[in-house]
Amino acid sequence: MNQIVVRILWPQVQQEMSQWQCEYVSISLSGGIEGRQVLGIVEAFQQAGAVQLEHGVDVTVLLPGELAIMNCVQLPARNQRQALQALPFVVEEGLADDIERVHLAVGGKRHDGHWPVMVVDLAIMASIMDLAEQTGLRMKAMYVDSQLLLANEGDVSILIADERVLFHSHQAMAVLECVSAASMIHLLLGNAAIRNVHIRFQSAVEAQALLAQQLSTEFAVLADTNVSMQALDVDQVLAALVLPPHNAAINLLQGRFTVRQPSGKLPWWQLVAAVFLLAWSGQLLIQTVSGAYFNFQAKKMEQSAEAQYRKLFPDAKQVANPRKRLESRLLEGANAGKEYSFAKLFSGSVQALKSLPNHEGMTIEQVRYDGEQGQLELELKASSIDQLDHFKQALGKLGLSSKISSANDTDGGITGRMQIGKGV
Repeated sequence: MNQIVVRILWPQVQQEMSQWQCEYVSISLSGGIEGRQVLGIVEAFQQAGAVQLEHGVDVTVLLPGELAIMNCVQLPARNQRQALQALPFVVEEGLADDIERVHLAVGGKRHDGHWPVMVVDLAIMASIMDLAEQTGLRMKAMYVDSQLLLANEGDVSILIADERVLFHSHQAMAVLECVSAASMIHLLLGNAAIRNVHIRFQSAVEAQALLAQQLSTEFAVLADTNVSMQALDVDQVLAALVLPPHNAAINLLQGRFTVRQPSGKLPWWQLVAAVFLLAWSGQLLIQTVSGAYFNFQAKKMEQSAEAQYRKLFPDAKQVANPRKRLESRLLEGANAGKEYSFAKLFSGSVQALKSLPNHEGMTIEQVRYDGEQGQLELELKASSIDQLDHFKQALGKLGLSSKISSANDTDGGITGRMQIGKGV
């Protein structure tokens, strides 16, 4: 199924719109009529809305031509939006009804500068739109059936269907009764020049064939007028009424009755929200990954600091926060003024090392501090035993007691231990 057409039938005996009868027509993907049934307008709209929701088909509503008037006017406008704004002021003088009680729809500007205008009772339009909203139906378009007959400039199109004669020319549109159709058509045309007349009728109805022949004979006597007749079966008559309209047909869903069709694109505010959400998600991901990376690095550094602290203070049992514990030990010795604090012994050792004339060959490999004994033990690498002795003498000059507890030859150098501090 490609689309659904809900054609409101005429005449409507009931006064209430909810009692109107419709022809519910399903059109296949190939463009042919797939099915048809007569339903009440409420049931037809409900069924069309349900099918549209399930299959996403387009739904078009056709009003009988008896409910609309077509006119052509001059409008001081360049586009359709300006034409809609100017319409009420131009059309008002030619209307028998109050301008506030009618709905106006305008077509495209013609080559002669005129704009075709469709006039429909406002209450009827409002009632149909309210019913569509109640049944969840989103109409693609709403047309007047007689205007769907194609009529280019200089052409006349006539369709005889049941007891109705649908007439459409470039300047006028009407639905006539069979008994008065011939005289009314000539009255509507006036002195207009006619080039082509196309007449279609239902072949199985003799009265229609006679009327079609009468109209053909009357138009054939006109100079430079071509007349064609076409007999149709029932399905072909229906197809002429409901199949997709030509470009010049005026969609009544304009102005306050415009129906926004799904475009397949997100509204701008949803796009902005999506971009914001994407940016926020990206930022959250970056922060999460960064946080995990820095937490890993922090734990790694904390483990390294703990290992270094235990090397400095082998007597330590718990090392919950190496940095704070080291600062506490250093400040504890400095603030208490102890002669053999770690800070004083270690800084003196570094100062003595730098005071050596040739200290490049000596390095401090490990440091151990015994706070209770007030002693600092250094594991050193030196180029010779003399260099160790010079280091010991330099410490003495700074007032620090020291002794070499061991010295061993290793790889052309000396590995030794030196104790510095109290009781040495």
